[in-house]
Amino acid sequence: MDVIRTLLTKKAYTALSKIFTVFTRPFDVLVRYSFAIGKYPCVISLRTPVGIRHVTMKSFHDVRSLVVCFAKEDYRVGNDISCAVDFGSNVGMSGLYFLTRNPNVRAYLFEPLPENIACLTGNLSGLESRYRIENKAVALHDGVATFLYEPTGRYGGIENTIDEHEYVDRAYKLRVATRNANSILDEILAREGFIDVLKINIEGLEVPVLESLRPDILERIGVICAEIFHFPGELSGFRKGKYGSNVTRFENTRMDAARCRCSVPDAATGAPPSCMRVAERRTGGA
Repeated sequence: MDVIRTLLTKKAYTALSKIFTVFTRPFDVLVRYSFAIGKYPCVISLRTPVGIRHVTMKSFHDVRSLVVCFAKEDYRVGNDISCAVDFGSNVGMSGLYFLTRNPNVRAYLFEPLPENIACLTGNLSGLESRYRIENKAVALHDGVATFLYEPTGRYGGIENTIDEHEYVDRAYKLRVATRNANSILDEILAREGFIDVLKINIEGLEVPVLESLRPDILERIGVICAEIFHFPGELSGFRKGKYGSNVTRFENTRMDAARCRCSVPDAATGAPPSCMRVAERRTGGA
């Protein structure tokens, strides 16, 4: 029923049109997504700015991730981004979305479950030279932790930190290596200089990790998309907005227009992204 209600929202009309323009077999995707039926594994083909891609779905939950990334565009960015960081890459749908915005994007992916990484590497076949995958969980500290997950691998998280979904039975446990988020971003920024988009979906640690990020790191990130139902307060230097029911989007308002690749015009009004408007005020632009 949650999926059906989603399809009836205003945002869903745009997503529906995307399903018919992005996927080569839109009715198959629509039926799988709406009614949770169909045989798995299956291969779904989609159109991207860099050409047709083929991805393997091992369950209905993977189809949900695919639609979230490519039709609903919960982590939407412009097609001219250069660097993306993905905390919680799962089977690679968000990574594929970022990597297919143009042929030069570089992505840094983090995923603790080996089974998910095996699917991810298959779905990102041919793009190996442009991404790095690290088999670790993003957390507040470097170390080792117990990771709880269910059969699909979609709703896993570190023990005692997970947002509890009543319909999820995380019966499996795995000891995983963890890495401090600031340390990760320090390394990437030393190499890249700027991160156009940071996506955070780590089942319960989104708010603590976001609140832990240092100001000198935040000022060099264009957009942050976090799976947060409610973020208490503001993130200094960022404009906060909700995107759908679960994604909170933070756009850097301190960037100049040259670093505004990460943003796209407001879907409802067509207005320029907030960082572009700030830059125009600073430079006297129209």
